[in-house]
Amino acid sequence: MSFDKKTIVKTLLTIVPELDTTLVYLEKNEGWINLDERFISLLLQWDLSWQEYYEDEQRLRALSSLMLFDVEKLKNIKESDDYESALLEIVALNNEVDNLNFDDIGTPEQLAESFKESSNEEKNKTLKQSVIFCLGMITSSFNYLALMLHGHTMCSLVSMAKDGDDNAFCKAVHIDRTVLNLPYFKQRMLKAQFGNDQNFLNILAYQLKNPLRKGKIKYKILWLTFLILDDEGLLDSLSHEEIFDICEKTGVYGKEHGIEDVGHISKRLRDFRKYQGKSKIF
Repeated sequence: MSFDKKTIVKTLLTIVPELDTTLVYLEKNEGWINLDERFISLLLQWDLSWQEYYEDEQRLRALSSLMLFDVEKLKNIKESDDYESALLEIVALNNEVDNLNFDDIGTPEQLAESFKESSNEEKNKTLKQSVIFCLGMITSSFNYLALMLHGHTMCSLVSMAKDGDDNAFCKAVHIDRTVLNLPYFKQRMLKAQFGNDQNFLNILAYQLKNPLRKGKIKYKILWLTFLILDDEGLLDSLSHEEIFDICEKTGVYGKEHGIEDVGHISKRLRDFRKYQGKSKIF
């Protein structure tokens, strides 16, 4: 699915602040993500199997799109060869969310007032969109965290693991333990347990107890933006002026940070590529 610059900026404006918040949590909590108990309770109650999206990158991208646009608005986005299949995935997700039962889910206190005068249909629509947004942010966050910390997205790591790469298996588990619920991961665990595969189990145990990231990350928001653009295949196709414009509109670089010269973004891009080649970005 091909997006114009305006859509790219809107996507980054949604994803980057959330990922920035996640990185701040990691720095404050010694590499662990600590969520509010109420949010954890909702995740348990909804029983969302978001790890399944890592097995199909097309489906994950469709979910990310639905996070920002409804189906009708997506029809106005520039079409490409894979647009039809992406739209089908989005429609399927709509149907999937329609099957969830929201009757017993309490609304957060801060939204209570706006819900008082809403009809049941409006409440359900809002809650469904909340679930979609929740699914989108969780999968996008873990997908890009994997890219930041291991050089591959969760989709890539899961695919590599299913092809027999135990290193990728352990890295995927390190980022999101819920992948252990995927059929292949269950099978590999069974083989390791009953086959006494100590080397594999030792590496896996290390990743399970290892925090995501310790210490502060230099240029984390700018690097993150570059990574997302690179993952979309845009970092090399856009001019430095266009990248500067996107970063400025997203609020991660530019005049707001005391920088008005495109030359600065060119230097940061060179640094990014240099560190990326050495796997030392994050």
